[in-house]
Amino acid sequence: MKTEFTFKSASITVNTTNSSTAEKNSDFLISEQGAVTNKSVVIIKTKRGESTITVLWSHFSEDASLCIHWSEINQTLFIGGGCVSAVINIEKQEIIDINYPELFWAWEFVGDYILELGELDCRLYSESGKLIGEAPVDPPYEYELKNNSIEFTSIVMGKTKIELNYS
Repeated sequence: MKTEFTFKSASITVNTTNSSTAEKNSDFLISEQGAVTNKSVVIIKTKRGESTITVLWSHFSEDASLCIHWSEINQTLFIGGGCVSAVINIEKQEIIDINYPELFWAWEFVGDYILELGELDCRLYSESGKLIGEAPVDPPYEYELKNNSIEFTSIVMGKTKIELNYS
């Protein structure tokens, strides 16, 4: 499955296949810990040049896809699928953070932050990729922005939160 995204500062192509072998010429390799069934090759074209990221991941559902969020201002890619997620600064060509959640769900834009939603934990990042905080959760859960925090509520975990950092 091939998907293309066009932004002001970049074009991104994601091609996902059933494979467990890495691309030979990737600039970055992001992989789950353990057996994988999917390979997503992400090609990002910016004014700086072209970057290739290979993500090796698995999922119990055949309908699952790799999820990305692109931060235009910071040239930062948030990427996740299966049991792996990463934050990569494309301009500086560096991995800022890598995480191995029980199951990655999605990226959501909340206020000025990027929220990583997962099966058992959520993480909050600045748009430049700095980790602000994390909180344990358990499905089903809900969250809401309250004053200086994001508060999560679930039947099992009760209330947990991530404090927002305005510095």
